Amino acid sequence: MNLSSILPRPRKLTVTALAACLLATAACGGGSGDTPATQQEPRATVRLALDWVPNTNHAGFYLAKAKGLYEKAGIDLRILPYSDAPSDTVVSAGQAECGVTAPPFASISIAKGGKETIVMPVVQKPLGSLAVPADSKYQRPADLDGATYGGFGSAGDEELIKAIIRQDGGKGDFTYVNLTSGTTEALFAGRVDFINAYVNNQPILAELRDKPLRVFPYADFGIPSYPGVVVACNNEWLEQNGDTAKRFVAASADGWEAAQADPESAAQTLIDENPGGFATDEAKEAQRRSLAKMAADGLIVNEQGRAGCLAVDQLDALGKHLTEIGFYEASGVDPAPDFTKIATSAYQPEACATS
Repeated sequence: MNLSSILPRPRKLTVTALAACLLATAACGGGSGDTPATQQEPRATVRLALDWVPNTNHAGFYLAKAKGLYEKAGIDLRILPYSDAPSDTVVSAGQAECGVTAPPFASISIAKGGKETIVMPVVQKPLGSLAVPADSKYQRPADLDGATYGGFGSAGDEELIKAIIRQDGGKGDFTYVNLTSGTTEALFAGRVDFINAYVNNQPILAELRDKPLRVFPYADFGIPSYPGVVVACNNEWLEQNGDTAKRFVAASADGWEAAQADPESAAQTLIDENPGGFATDEAKEAQRRSLAKMAADGLIVNEQGRAGCLAVDQLDALGKHLTEIGFYEASGVDPAPDFTKIATSAYQPEACATS
């Protein structure tokens, strides 16, 4: 992540502006087929900025699009290429209506003037963990006192890791080494003793390479449970397009629920829609195993089997915890953001009210 401890964020491509497609909702099925073109409603364009190269955290959006769920909702979804600019910056600048992000990133962006609001969860739980080789001497976070951590120098990283080690009874004393890339490579080369790993990513790749990891999930060591990946949308767009926002969230939620029901198909759709990103058999298998794990471990839908239902109280608890451990202070944010003001459940699917 970077914040390497919550979500890595390498940058490579450039965001491009995409033109709106004026296809009619009546042409998307469900119509009689004899509605004059002049009476058809144009579909609303929604540009979705990704926070990283396409991966399983985005699979539900690709599946919803492939199934025509956005089309049926009267939406022309455009998934923008992964960008040099953070998705929060892209959304705040109005270059995308919505973007995939992580709550800590979004909250820092908004605290520094970003014009966006969190509207839906994507991944239901934190993904972050500390990781060591499975055959190492480190059995728990407290054992990491005196060890060397490989990260990317993100503000707040050290505070977060110290808090996790201290929660487990350690002192939180470790050496921080800045890496430019390849955290797992640095780990297995012995240059560092532990790294940040996402439970649906690096451990799976390591297992495929016969180099298993031992992980210490953040949620087991003092971090409140919260949606680890979310969607935030541009404030002005939300104010002017509330109904479109609701239809976008509902269609996205349906896509993620379909991914929960059939993670194999969701993985295959992700692969098919991004052939350049998954060129090897290992890369393809990693996506299949990742989505299967997400479905099995409750990362896609909540306990009621619903996607898209935003628990603002969980985000509020996260914000208070990050404030207490000095995360926001280290990130140059003062005062700390209030998640009850920067996240809303107003656009979530109607089914969430009864779930």
